[in-house]
Amino acid sequence: WFSQQVTAGVDFTSDDSRALERFATPDLAPFLAPLGGPAVSGGRIAQTLRNNTFLTGDYSGTARLKLTSKISSSSSIGANFVQKQLRATAVASTGFPAPGLETVGSASAPIAPQQTEVKNTTLGVWGQQQFGWNDRLFLTAALRVDNNSAFGDDFNWVTYPKLSASWVISEEPFWGGLGNTVGTLKLRAAYGQSGTQPDAFAAQ
Repeated sequence: WFSQQVTAGVDFTSDDSRALERFATPDLAPFLAPLGGPAVSGGRIAQTLRNNTFLTGDYSGTARLKLTSKISSSSSIGANFVQKQLRATAVASTGFPAPGLETVGSASAPIAPQQTEVKNTTLGVWGQQQFGWNDRLFLTAALRVDNNSAFGDDFNWVTYPKLSASWVISEEPFWGGLGNTVGTLKLRAAYGQSGTQPDAFAAQ
């Protein structure tokens, strides 16, 4: 009469992007002079490191009960967690003192490093109640409440309602011989609201 499900996941990606111009030997340096003189002939390097982590977690539980011989009930609760964390560090330098040196620290003119970090978290909880009559007519009401790290101080929670009704006409006695033409027919009407996760720093 009660079923539940838990799903958790971790997605991690990492990349290392480098742009390298090696130290120019004396026989090549004159040809590079028109392009920027010593700054070009001395070589340069730029490197960007990125680490992206996505964490997700979902829980749902449903209790199914038979209230009467004709009326059934399905009560559900759930929670959803999503967090993304993006990190990037960029370093660069120009002017290697000699051939064979190809790291940022070995170059003579370092450029100020840049670092960015973005973290965004969404937590949502929801509940749903469905009543069924003779396994033909179903009425459903649900409510979801979300909070996000980018909402700001004056906006903490947002709610999303849902209402729906469905009727399996093809299971009614009056359907009769029509079942040979249309085997299954269900009418459904629904209303709901939804939203998207805001970007980090949206409150600012």
